[in-house]
Amino acid sequence: MSHLSILPTMLTDLEDLAAALVAEGYAVQRHSTVETLGSGMVPVDLVASRGDRVCFAWRRPDQGERLELLSDLQREVWSAGSQLRLRSILRRYALMQALKSVHDRALVSID
Repeated sequence: MSHLSILPTMLTDLEDLAAALVAEGYAVQRHSTVETLGSGMVPVDLVASRGDRVCFAWRRPDQGERLELLSDLQREVWSAGSQLRLRSILRRYALMQALKSVHDRALVSID
């Protein structure tokens, strides 16, 4: 990543995010770093890559519940295709969260 952009998100669950990324065909690394021009190596909680290319990275800010997306919005790679891939990841994450919520409610009502 050359020019780092940090975007706040509504995502909170690293496990579901990692599962969504794997389901979308990304390799996932935990507790890693991404290289940037201005900031050097930046620690992140989750890196999604395809081949040798880092596609997306997320981190949880200190004492924060919500994850931040770290990406290079100025690169040519950040195109309509990248936006579509991110949307697909986020839809899958939302579905996983919804299913988990329904499952948790079903367990409570049975007891």
